Amino acid sequence: MLESIKDKMMLLTKVTHPILFPITYAVIIPIVWLALGGNTPTSSSISPVLFTIDVIMAAIQVISFWLVFIDRKGDAKTMNHALLSKDLIKMIMFFSGAMLIFSFMVGYLAFGVIVNENNIQKLDHTTKNPVAVLGLTDISTWIFFISFFTLLFVKPDPRYNYGQSYAYFKTLELPRLGKIRKMANFQKGLNLYDNHLADYVNLRMKYIDKIRSSILVDKSDSMENKIHQLTQKFTDDWLDPARYLCETINISYDDFLQSKPHYENIEKWAKIVVSYIVPIIGLVLGIYFQYSPQSHIK
Repeated sequence: MLESIKDKMMLLTKVTHPILFPITYAVIIPIVWLALGGNTPTSSSISPVLFTIDVIMAAIQVISFWLVFIDRKGDAKTMNHALLSKDLIKMIMFFSGAMLIFSFMVGYLAFGVIVNENNIQKLDHTTKNPVAVLGLTDISTWIFFISFFTLLFVKPDPRYNYGQSYAYFKTLELPRLGKIRKMANFQKGLNLYDNHLADYVNLRMKYIDKIRSSILVDKSDSMENKIHQLTQKFTDDWLDPARYLCETINISYDDFLQSKPHYENIEKWAKIVVSYIVPIIGLVLGIYFQYSPQSHIK
């Protein structure tokens, strides 16, 4: 029953364009909201509608990512589309976060306070334009919020890097990618699988460079055949791919894996702080400054 539901939900990935769909809900809808007067009373009726549409589209994207990266469902084209969407959303999140910081800085330098809903009417509207600053802040907050939480719902899952690795390997079945793109995707998939082992088994592949070179220098047919067999090893046993890679370079199991260096644990927690905690704190502070009253107005 559950598998049947998942198969039906896979249809969602067939109706979402890998570029246009995330751009629509993460960028275009917030901009339309602002253009219709996001900071005026006339927006009270349209804002809930646009926000509801935005949440529904983001939920569809989350479901698509979950099916592809967590459940490893879909063909090579579906995997490639999911990877394109993921990279695009990460780029949108980065630029919207940068614009949010920029809008706060511009507002503070121009008015001496963080421009928000509570103080905008008290600021200088004759020579400066606090409405534009607040609009930039609002739109950047919305774009950052919707793009960040789209990834947040799937990225912490321990199967995420495992599924991404499988997705990159699976895309090599697409003939239109070309030799260079296939080589790049293979290396990304291999590195993600190695990171997965390091994060959740506390081991790394000792001969990853040898694996990389032994497969990449093969002729196209041989390389693709090896990677096709590798994708078949992506089962619920996370070490199955490692066993296959071990066999391809004729290394004994005992000598294939090595302990992860201790300093990488520090890197892991640093990435967690930077990837999750800092954005959440920044978003909370941003919303607080947008709506909290200011103690002074210049």
